[in-house]
Formats: sequence, structure tokens, C-alpha cells
Amino acid sequence: MGLEDYTNLNRDDSFCYWLEKRTETLGSIWGGTSFKFGVYRRDDTTAKENSGGRSWSTEYGWQTKYGASADEAWQTVHERLVQVIEAAQEGDLERVEAIDVCWPIVKWKIAFLYQNQDKPKIFPVYRDDRLLHHYRLVDPTAKRKTGRAVLYPTLLDRYSDLGGVFEVAKHVWNEDEAPSTARYWAVPLHVPLTPEQAKQLCGLTEVNPGDYPPLLDELLTDAEVGVDDHLALMLNDHVLAVGVVESAEPGVYVWRQRAVDLHPDLTSIPSEVEELDAAAREAIWGALEDEPPPGEVRYWKLAAGEQSYLWDEWKDGGYIAIGWDRFGDVSRFDRAGFEKLMKELQGEPGYGPEGPRQVWRFAQIRPGDRVLVNRGTGKVLGVGTVTGPYEHQPEEGEYCHRFPVIWDPDFEPLDINEGGFRRTLIELDAAKFERLTTPTEVESEPPEPPLPPAGPCPPPQSLILFGPPGTGKTWSTMERALQLLLGREAVAPMRPETRAQQFRKLQREGRIELVTFHQAYGYEEFVEGIRPVLDEDASGDVRYEVHAGVFKRIALRAAGEGIRAPARLDTFDLLWDALLADLREQGERIVESVSGKAYTLRATSRGNLEAAALERDDEGELRDAGGRPLTASRKNLKLLWERRADLGTEPDQITNQKTTELYASAHGGGGGHHFTAVWLAYRELLLLSRSRTTTATTTSPSFVQEVLDRPQAGTVDFQFSSRTRPYVLIIDEINRGNISKILGELITLLEADKRLGADNELKLPLAYSPQHRFAVPPNLHIIGTMNTADRSIALMDVALRRRFRFEEMMPCTSVMRTVLAGKVANRVLIDLACDLVDTMNARIRLLYDRDHQIGHAYFLDVRTVEDLRDVFADRVIPLLQEYFYGAWEKVCLVLGCPYDEDGRPQRAGPCVNGDGYVAPMVRAVRQDQEDVLGFAHEDLEPELDFEISTPFRPSSAGQARLRTLLVQAFLGVLQLDQEDRDAMLLALTPEADS
Repeated sequence: MGLEDYTNLNRDDSFCYWLEKRTETLGSIWGGTSFKFGVYRRDDTTAKENSGGRSWSTEYGWQTKYGASADEAWQTVHERLVQVIEAAQEGDLERVEAIDVCWPIVKWKIAFLYQNQDKPKIFPVYRDDRLLHHYRLVDPTAKRKTGRAVLYPTLLDRYSDLGGVFEVAKHVWNEDEAPSTARYWAVPLHVPLTPEQAKQLCGLTEVNPGDYPPLLDELLTDAEVGVDDHLALMLNDHVLAVGVVESAEPGVYVWRQRAVDLHPDLTSIPSEVEELDAAAREAIWGALEDEPPPGEVRYWKLAAGEQSYLWDEWKDGGYIAIGWDRFGDVSRFDRAGFEKLMKELQGEPGYGPEGPRQVWRFAQIRPGDRVLVNRGTGKVLGVGTVTGPYEHQPEEGEYCHRFPVIWDPDFEPLDINEGGFRRTLIELDAAKFERLTTPTEVESEPPEPPLPPAGPCPPPQSLILFGPPGTGKTWSTMERALQLLLGREAVAPMRPETRAQQFRKLQREGRIELVTFHQAYGYEEFVEGIRPVLDEDASGDVRYEVHAGVFKRIALRAAGEGIRAPARLDTFDLLWDALLADLREQGERIVESVSGKAYTLRATSRGNLEAAALERDDEGELRDAGGRPLTASRKNLKLLWERRADLGTEPDQITNQKTTELYASAHGGGGGHHFTAVWLAYRELLLLSRSRTTTATTTSPSFVQEVLDRPQAGTVDFQFSSRTRPYVLIIDEINRGNISKILGELITLLEADKRLGADNELKLPLAYSPQHRFAVPPNLHIIGTMNTADRSIALMDVALRRRFRFEEMMPCTSVMRTVLAGKVANRVLIDLACDLVDTMNARIRLLYDRDHQIGHAYFLDVRTVEDLRDVFADRVIPLLQEYFYGAWEKVCLVLGCPYDEDGRPQRAGPCVNGDGYVAPMVRAVRQDQEDVLGFAHEDLEPELDFEISTPFRPSSAGQARLRTLLVQAFLGVLQLDQEDRDAMLLALTPEADS
């Protein structure tokens, strides 16, 4: 297929047209721009300048990253699409995921169309928001970055009872199952862009990948912005553009936008993509003056003054009103005149930069519009219909702007919970107005079925899988870990690739840790140890800190799942110490002030907190602004914490004026303090307090350590049950480490009856921090692997043997047959591979022992005779050399080519031809003393010189090899008569294939 075939404008034979339109019933990829195909044929041939990662010629448009010309771009796109097709046919979804070509919806539709139809792994839904919605029914904590290589196989497993890929797709695409409500977002351009770049971006009418840096894509992805969502692009507190999202996937965010010029009244400037509440949404989109069609009803919410003190007057008088009387009669202005007067009034009490603009919005209400009156965020007081035009009544004082209203006589006040009702006037959509003004019928929703009572926490598993190399021990730990974390029933139907994806996901979440023991591994790496840290100041001094090892980290995380800390324990001193401990462990924490400015918060050596201002460089990276750090003292914060009920619990209620008056009163002076540092410290304390005074779990290591250090019995502070989330620590090659050196005194804590909450619970002091106590929770499972061929098995600690359950894993050719049956068409090749493993292992057991056999896992990727050769050259022969180091006679016995002292074959039969083997893997030649030394040495006995045959040397990999020679070498390992040998040779040689 050429470029013309791929993207011509003829609807009958254009690949892109067929992909998008003719195969629409096989999954829609509509939306976005033609750049989603990587390169496309232009309908409009108007000259355009290259920009934003997009290039144009008179005939074509293409993504610049694919090439400098349309032909170069097509060459790149074509090559990568072929790779996608090949990977899809092989069922390698991770490889499809990794190939950068076109937009994901295009790439994955092509992968669906060209996959192995007999074993499909992709179903025809290509929008990741639909896929992710259903995936979160399996894993509610899943992030937007979860790739389709995880989503597709997991959902196919989950909905396998529905039927094939089309039945699964129909269920996933079901509108009733998909999220449908558009969301509104503030996008802070001052984070990823310079002011000049932000203004340039906002001047575009359509934004595509390449128009913005990767950091902005990450912000949109982390916030999970979706298709049809609305964006407000902001430079600090200034909205420069608003847009609607057309494509929403990591790496491919596209939206159409229009430039605006607004300074909305927001409580803070966002530093990340942040969803806007109803008030902020109204402050931005409400100021855009989108006139509704004539006769269309609009819906409004209006607050009746502070604490709704005007409601009774409105209800009795049949009207609504709004303040800001200094504007006079608003109907005499056009928008420009109103904005001019508003600027003149700026700075006067009550006339801020945005709030008074609500008067203009109020004047846009029309007869027939519906209005509800609210009290704060928790009550709707009344609902009515506007019956007449705007009226200006200056004699009424401040609330002189009015509309006549007929109130619904049968409406009863309703309780609501609408956090965005901070502004006085907000326009609502019809659905939200209906929801807020309709009584909830409790009987209409069936009650949630009660959860079954929590049972006891399952006993901790301490398991070691042991056996020869290549028996699948490490691979099996993945399945065992998933079974412990997700349950056997959930894991059983999963395909291998789904299991691998779930395993990696749980690793990222910190619920699975994997470590490999070795001779140099010690207590310091596993539990805790002292490490040097170089100061970043000019002195460059080195200090030493205690760092937690992998075992301690996962144990504290697992223990945090069982904490049930009562609120009475959260005094200020406990919270402050916990916050200091967290900050010292992190080094520093980046936080935002009440104005939205970034600071680093760190603990000082005197037990206070210090905030240093940050600024962004030209590349959008945060750096030290260079000013003097601000200090929040323990003394000041304790006073503020104890008086927070009077000052206001929420951080936005704590103001500079309030804290100044508080400290002036308490200290008897001017009340000097750094408000920003105090506010930041108070907010961090409040967040920490709320995470600890609930019955939910906590993952703060410092808090878990604090609870462990308390003198009360563990059952008071920890409650583990069948609902407690489990964790798994995997220790590969556990026998290669010195267990006494690595675990030390903590090996006792591995026993089930010594875990947290058990009858014989133990808490032991740690070697490097004896002031702390450490214990192992019952929801932490440990799985180890042990290679029995490793000589270090002799060092295996007896104490470890007593505390673990051992499960042997030996070579199993039945597993080989099962795995290869689905991947290798030639059944004779499968028989050959299995017979080779069985034959060699029987000889190894006779010559050595059962612990040094050859595992079946080495052979699971064999697809051809050449693959089998690679396994022998790279794995089997080197392993035998290690087993029988220097004893080549035994290596030859295992490989079926033993020699006598003169170098002649010791076997007979079809594998021997004259004085030699037909195709031995190891050749033996009798050394001639005179040829080597130049004379006959009387003290030396004649010896054999052994060498690996050329086709089986690693250096010959990739060279052309005769299949017949290889097959003969493999058949020579086995004990076959002439008839069986000829039959297998015929089935495995090229002549048989033809």
C-alpha cells in the first residue's frame, strides 16, 4: 500500500476512509482531526505555515515528528503500522502500546482488525474513557494512564460470560454504563509555559499535540480530563481562552477554543488542572454572554443575602433582588459601558474585580426563567418563575436590582449538599435545577445490601518455592501474589498477560515489593541502616540519616491498613511531631500558599517549620526564588490550633487579619509572624489530622511508627480483619543471602503467632533506632524462591526453615506440552522438546542428583528447531558445564555423546556413523603429544580434547544453519531405533515442511 492508497480522497479505495467510515460498525473512531492518521490528503490546498508539530504541503498534511516531507512521514507511518499489525497478530498488546504511530484510537482499531481472529485480545471500543470506566469496576483505584494493554485483556476476562468481542464491546459502549456529564476545568498555563508561550497557545482556534509541552499533557492526564469537557486556560488569575475537548487520551489531547479576556473571582490560583465548582464555573462561563435562543428557559440559583435574611421579604413581596447599588440602572448600559463603570468602581468597599459583575448577569434574566433561592450549601428555600422584566428601584437601597417572581406555592424547603454555591448568582442547567428542586424519594432506591461481617484476618503466608533452575519459581510467585491480593476466584480466569499487567500495577501501588538476595545484601538494605547524605548548601557537609529498607517500608504500609486510631489521640503535640517526622523523611514537601504560590516546606533542627518561596524558570521548572525562608514556630501553631474553633476550621477561613489579632492578643505586642508559613503549616496539620481521626486506614509511615511505639497492647491500636488489604513481599534467591545477617533479631517476628494483634504479639527494638519498636502485621505475606542448584543452599539458616512452608517445584514436561500446544503447530517438535528434557533429566539424576535437573521453563518460548538450538546453546550446555565443571565426560553422557578413552563413541545404533556420532553437540578428539609438544612425553597420558560443536556455540547465533543437522543432533540425545528416528527426522526437516 502506498501513500495514495492510504489517504486519497476517493471514498471507494482510501484506507483511511474505510477505516473511519466503511468499518464504523466495527468500532467508531470519529472525532478530532485528520492528523490522527499521521499523514492525510488535504481537501483544502490553501498554503499553511508549519507549526505546532504539524506540517503541510499543497497536497498533504502530516505530523512533523514522522518526517520532513509527506513521503518521509508516510514511510515512517507505514513501517510502524506494519509493526502494529505484526504485534497484534502475535497477541503482544504491550508491543502495540509501545509503538508511536497515529492516534491511539486509530492504532488500536487497526490492531483489532488485523489481530488473530481465532484468539482475539482486543474488542472494538477504542475510547479509553469507556474502557477505563468499566476497568474501574475491577480496580477502583486505577489511574487514567492505565494502558489498553491492561484494559482490553482484563475486560475480556471480566465479561467473558457475555460472549465474544462484539458482545463485550456492546456492553462496554452502553450509554447507561458510561459517564456522560461534561466537567469544567481550570488549566494553569503558568505551570508548563512561559507567558509568551501561553498567549500564543490561546491564540489558536484548535489545539493539537505538538502545540503544548509534555508537562501540560501530564497535567491533563492526571486530572482525567475527558471528551466534551470544558477548559478554561489560565495565566495566573487571567483566563485567556475557553475550549471544549474533542480527543482525550494520554499524549493525544485535542480541543477547540476561543480567546477571551476574563479575570474571574476565584478563591485561589490553581497550580494543576483542577475541576471547577459551580461558583467558579459561573464566574468564567457566566461572563461570556452566550445568548440563549429566543424563548428558551434558563435556570438560576440566587442567594438571599447573608444567612438568607432577605428571603422572607422576597417571598412575601414576590420578587428577587441583588446588591451593588452604585451601578444604578443597569438597563441603560451595553456591556462595554458596564465594564467601564465597573473599572471606575474598582477599589471601593465591596467592589472587587469580579463579584460585582454578577449584576450584569442578573440583568440578563428574562421572563419565564426559573429561579431557586438557596441558604448556603445545604438548603433550597424556594422555587419560582420570573414574570416580568428587570426593574431598578433606587429607593430600596442596596438591593435595588429586581425581577418580579411568582413562587411555587406547594414547594417545601429541601436539604441539599452543593459545595459550589459560594457565589450569589449562578446559572444552572435544566438537569441540575431539577435535581436540586425535586424531593428525594427514599423508597425509589433499594437499600445497599449490607456487607458481610468482617471475619478474622487470614493467616499470614510464609512460603518458599524451591527447585532446580528453570522450573518457573519466579514466574509462579506472580500468580501466588495475585491470589493472595485479589483472591483465587478473581485470578483464575485471567489470561497470562492480564496477570502480568495486574502484577505490575500492584507493584506501582506499593502492595507488592520484589527484592533479590545476594551475598553482599544485609540488614541495612533490608530493614534499616545509616546512609550518608550530602547537604545541598555551600558547605557540602555530609550528615548521616537512618533509612528504612524494603522490609520495613512494606511492613509499615501493611500495618497502616489495620490502624484504627481514635480521635482522642490526636493532640497538637502528636500531630506536630508526626508532621515533622514526615517532612524529615521526605526531605521537603512542595506546597501552595493561599494565593497559589509554590513553596517548599521543611522541618528545622529546632522543631519548627520553614517555608521557602519557589519560582518557575523559562522551561517551567520550579526553582528556589532566593528569598529568605519564612518560619512557622511550634508555639504559634499550637496557639492557632487551640483557637481554630473561633477563627474558622477551614484553611481559607484563616486570614492574616485574624492571626495578627490572635498573636497580638496572646503576646501583648504587634503579633509579628509569617502568615504564609503559618497558613501552610496549619493546612498540613489539618490534612494530617483528618487522615488520622477517621476509621479509614492510613499510610503515613511516621504515624504507623508512632502507634507501634505506644506502650498499649497492639490490639488496641490495630484491627486486622478479612477486609484488611493484604501486601506481599517477594524474595527471589532467598538462599543466596545470609539470613542471620539480613534479618537479625527480626526473624522471630515472621511467625504467625508473633504478628501484630496475635496472642503472642511481639514488638522489638530496631538496631539503628532502638527508641522505636517494630512488628510485622498479619496482612503481610512473604514468598521466597530458592534455586536448589545453587551451592549456597548449604548456608540455609535452620531458623528460616522452621518459619517457612516449603513447596517443591520440579521440571514438568506436561506444562511444556500444554503451553506449546497453543503456539507450535508441529506436534513432533513438541514431542522432541519434551523427550529431550525427560531424557537429560533422567541422566542428571543418575549422574548427579535431582536438585540439578534442567527446568522446563527454558523451553516455553520454543517455536522452531532453530529456537530449540538457541535454548541449548545459551542455556542448557552452559548450565551443564557449570554442573559438571571440568568433567566433560559427564556432560557428554547427558547430551548423548559419550566417548571412550580413544575418542570413539561408546553408544551404538542410528546415532553413530562409523567412528563418530552423526551430529554430536560435543566433539572429542584424542590429543597427539608429538603434534602438541613436538615429542612424546613419557609422564603424560594421552587425553581427550572436548569442544562444543560449531552450530551450538553462542557465537554462531544468527548464522545460517541447516535444519537437518540440528534435528540429527537433537535426535542423537535420545534413545531411538532407526524407524522412530527416520520418522521424526522426516517430520522436522524442510522436506517434510514442503
